[in-house]
Amino acid sequence: MAPVGTTQEGKPCVKLEATFPDGTAIDEDIPFGEMKVYPLSVGETASVKITPARGFDAGAGQGKVLEATLGGGVVGIIVDTRGRPFELPTDEHQRVSKLDKWAKAFDAYPA
Repeated sequence: MAPVGTTQEGKPCVKLEATFPDGTAIDEDIPFGEMKVYPLSVGETASVKITPARGFDAGAGQGKVLEATLGGGVVGIIVDTRGRPFELPTDEHQRVSKLDKWAKAFDAYPA
């Protein structure tokens, strides 16, 4: 899930409420500029409610709540609040730091 919109890093972006097949529930505010991965296997589903911050569209229209059932996948459910359109920092140090942080969110290069 990648909401459309932009703001300053760390500002509110979306609130995610989800219930997973094992009964685990989350209620989390995810600020702009983050990437979160929630485990959910292929064939499993989770009920979600996504409330976008002002100026963002999570798929139901700008500022409108989206309630849906999401299917799992190889990685799980991805919530990407890096903004759309997506922009990388132009400063090399900031860019490398961000890319490293996002790779770690996926455990893309495990030790």
